[in-house]
Amino acid sequence: MNAQIRQEAAEWIVELQLDVPDAATRERFTEWLRASPEHVRAYLELVAIWDDARHYDSGHEVDVETLLARARHETNLVSLDRTVPPEATLENIRRSPRGARLRRIALGVGLAAVVTMVIFAIGMGSRDRTLYTTQIGEQRMITLADGSVVELNAVSRIRVSFTAETRNVDLLQGQALFKVAKNKARPFVVRSGDVHVRALGTEFDVHRRAAGTLVTVLEGTVAVAGVAPESPSGSQPLSVPAAALEVAAGEQVDVAPRAAPRKVHANVAIATAWTQQQLIFDSTPLSEAAEEFNRFNTQKLIVQDGRIRQLLISGTFPALDPASLTHFVHFLRAQPGVVVTESAEQIVIGEK
Repeated sequence: MNAQIRQEAAEWIVELQLDVPDAATRERFTEWLRASPEHVRAYLELVAIWDDARHYDSGHEVDVETLLARARHETNLVSLDRTVPPEATLENIRRSPRGARLRRIALGVGLAAVVTMVIFAIGMGSRDRTLYTTQIGEQRMITLADGSVVELNAVSRIRVSFTAETRNVDLLQGQALFKVAKNKARPFVVRSGDVHVRALGTEFDVHRRAAGTLVTVLEGTVAVAGVAPESPSGSQPLSVPAAALEVAAGEQVDVAPRAAPRKVHANVAIATAWTQQQLIFDSTPLSEAAEEFNRFNTQKLIVQDGRIRQLLISGTFPALDPASLTHFVHFLRAQPGVVVTESAEQIVIGEK
């Protein structure tokens, strides 16, 4: 099973133990469950629900294997592993030594509520609510239910929430290129933090960085605007105010906190170089260049605070070539006033 899925399942166990989940937490949990039948299986495995659920379900009305079977046949779910081993049933997990240890870990979890939320999550067939993620060095191309296509860069995450009226996507982390299927009756809105981008049928790239969100339009026109922070209930709609900035093909806008957004002519080749597994920098601050290298390398670049973060970098590096990081570090070592300290886990870049 995917290690990331197991880690996320463990985090949900902890979160659901801490307190009675509110509406927003239940919503996020059900979205995570419906992303893949493997999410359901991982969660149920970790809470060792097979034995303990009998205490709450004396009538045997809850059939976990049936729930898993239904999850596998949901057309809007994405399996993150190619196959589900037939021997990986909850009964086998229950009998294993590991399952016994997990049951002890799961004591105190509100299992009846968990079962209810699992049933509720799998039954939410009226919406496409799916979480897609990529890990270090991984890129994905995803076709959404409306025919729109999303290319997801490494170490990125989106949450899709489609209804009959709207097509909403939250860019939770990283970068994505959207090729939107035309549908005037259903606006397509991408949200990146407090920034959102609205399109009807167009192609654009959204890059969520530490310094802000960069939107580059390849085709058509989009409306870009800030949006108030989401309400505690998570119910605030993703709508674009009338004062939104229109950005046309070949243009780019950088939306950063406490700064007025400004349109500029875009170098589309640089903005989308990642789709060709290339890192292209053109007078790019070192802090941003480090972010991009870190998408493809487990040995992390750490840029210390100070003027060093604004050191401008230009060059082209194959993203998937491990030698690219080595060459980049050699380049930095040769720069006056720069000191590089390297270990197996990280490379710290600072000033002399």
